[in-house]
Amino acid sequence: MAAASQQLEQRYRKVLAQFDDLIQLASQHELHAVQAPRVSQWSVGKQLEHLLLSGETIVDRFDRLMDGREAPATGGPTLLGRLLLALGFFPRGYGKAPKAVVPAGRDPADIDAGLRRLKQRFEQFAEALPPLEESGWRCRHPILGSFDVNQWMRFFDLHHRHHLKIVRDIRRAAARGS
Repeated sequence: MAAASQQLEQRYRKVLAQFDDLIQLASQHELHAVQAPRVSQWSVGKQLEHLLLSGETIVDRFDRLMDGREAPATGGPTLLGRLLLALGFFPRGYGKAPKAVVPAGRDPADIDAGLRRLKQRFEQFAEALPPLEESGWRCRHPILGSFDVNQWMRFFDLHHRHHLKIVRDIRRAAARGS
């Protein structure tokens, strides 16, 4: 990545590594059915599908903004968005996923292939990130307000970590039989 701030580059690389973790989980198709209702109403597969859907939504939005099909957003994060970015975590059980990213129960092979494609698309943003950072470009989140590119990378990281922790907890609870 050329001339991005160190912070943006670190966040981008962290998210890229998380995609590897997601793909590794998604490739284990037998894990998709694992569930633990005390941890989450969504199975491991639905957690992965949600991450796929939300990632596709964000990357599609970036594509439209970068090729001029959509105007950049104005403003900044909402109070909730600022709080989330500052605290660095999503509290469990308080948020509700926007309708467009609620999992429907896709086939594990589709989720696996979709995450692989999404990672490839995400990798294509590497060279576009520094100019976006310099320009102050913003993209709107439906609940959390408008984020700049650095804030989007932080959101991606926090969102991935949140759901990866839930997957870990689902797997532990299921292994214990609870």
